[in-house]
Amino acid sequence: MISKLFHLLPIFLVARNVVVAQDSSGSGDHYSVLVLGGGIAGVIAARTLHEAGVDDYLLVEANTELGGRIRNWQLGDTVVEVGGGWIQGSQPGDEAQNPILTLAEMWNVSTAPIDYSDFSYYDFTGPANYSDQEAVAGGSFDSAMTLAGERRSQGLVDISARTALSLLGSVPSSPQAWASEYAFWDWEFGVPPEETSLIASALRNNYTFGDSTTSTDRISTDQRGFKTIVQSEAASFMTEQQLLLNSTVKSISYSSDNTSVTLSNGRVITADHVLCTFSAGVLQHNDVTFEPALPDWKREAISSLTMSSYSEIFMRFPNKFWFDSTFGLYADRARGTYPIFHSYDHPDLFPDSGILSTTVTGDYSRWVTAISNEEIKDEVVAVLKTIFPEANVTEPEELFFHRWDSDPWFRGASSVWFPAYTKVRQQNLRADIGGRLWFAGEATSRDFNGLMQGAYFEGQDIAQEILKCLNVTGNCAGLSFTDKALATNATA
Repeated sequence: MISKLFHLLPIFLVARNVVVAQDSSGSGDHYSVLVLGGGIAGVIAARTLHEAGVDDYLLVEANTELGGRIRNWQLGDTVVEVGGGWIQGSQPGDEAQNPILTLAEMWNVSTAPIDYSDFSYYDFTGPANYSDQEAVAGGSFDSAMTLAGERRSQGLVDISARTALSLLGSVPSSPQAWASEYAFWDWEFGVPPEETSLIASALRNNYTFGDSTTSTDRISTDQRGFKTIVQSEAASFMTEQQLLLNSTVKSISYSSDNTSVTLSNGRVITADHVLCTFSAGVLQHNDVTFEPALPDWKREAISSLTMSSYSEIFMRFPNKFWFDSTFGLYADRARGTYPIFHSYDHPDLFPDSGILSTTVTGDYSRWVTAISNEEIKDEVVAVLKTIFPEANVTEPEELFFHRWDSDPWFRGASSVWFPAYTKVRQQNLRADIGGRLWFAGEATSRDFNGLMQGAYFEGQDIAQEILKCLNVTGNCAGLSFTDKALATNATA
């Protein structure tokens, strides 16, 4: 799950006694590796280089602190996660433990389990129990995942999740059925089933950690912010000279000999290798110029993704008037209108905080991104008065959410594959160019795109490929790509 603006820090960032100075314009210099982006992928890539004895690297981050899409915000006395803060499939002690959980445990970051079965149900008439329809939607989701596996094993082309659901006889036709479907698809992937690749969504869903009967997702409750896992990890091995904050990349030049990066302040830094961990949205919007332009096979792969529009809107009320369960599901006459409510004023999270959130995705998320917070308050309060007709529903004292779509450093919340996913396009997305220009992040992950562990594994794996090209761990072969994305059924 994703939910997750942040307070600007002073000129110096202090983390575990490491002091990192803000960038000032100066003459260019040279490194073996430039790591662009200070999210999970960038920090884990830098750690992988360090562990192999390569410390001639520089990590460049546009923000004033490390963390990427892991962001937090304080509402009243409570810090909540407005970016990445959920740990998927977090069975402690399992051999295949999610590395994000490992980081959280290592740095003593507090988390709480999330019970996805703990729902209350509402529609436009008020309380309304349609848990039976949610169960049907869950069965259709599971059947679609099975169908995806069958199609992959038979070498059949990808289809949309909506097509799969239709083939399975799932045709929701009421507000309650739409809301139930939303809880399994839109809430998870950030887009409706018709915009979701069946194959890619199944790959992501199937690769979880631990026994599915005991594994539990967790959410950060740490008042330092979940970014602690990134910042503490970086501070454990990275020196002041290896980190450049508050520095935006303007352009990247590359050739068979070396690469160079130009920052927005005019500073030019050269390197043997450059690793881009930008979000797919930044690459799609051409926020960074490549010289020469990226080849067609790479641009096609980048364009085969979409960035989900995903907004978790946090509100702090003077008192709690809502359900005691963890979640509330609301079926509006218009699909996707404030369907998910999450109570943070809950014994397992932040009791007596007065915090309630609502999540919207897709077109409705784009709508709330474009309007003012006051307009959002009016809309949400109107829905809450419908849901709780007997309650004293007040206006929230605070409302905040991060507008990921309009954030120039991300251009969306997380990556989602369109229907027509193929192995060729996925390989092309993560492939290097000429053994000099490399790409890593949640979007390049085959098994975990859209998730923090995807960024972790890709940062680690691509750094290992760079190490080969530095003649540290093996021969430099680079990653395979296909110059022409020919018609193919290869969706594995």
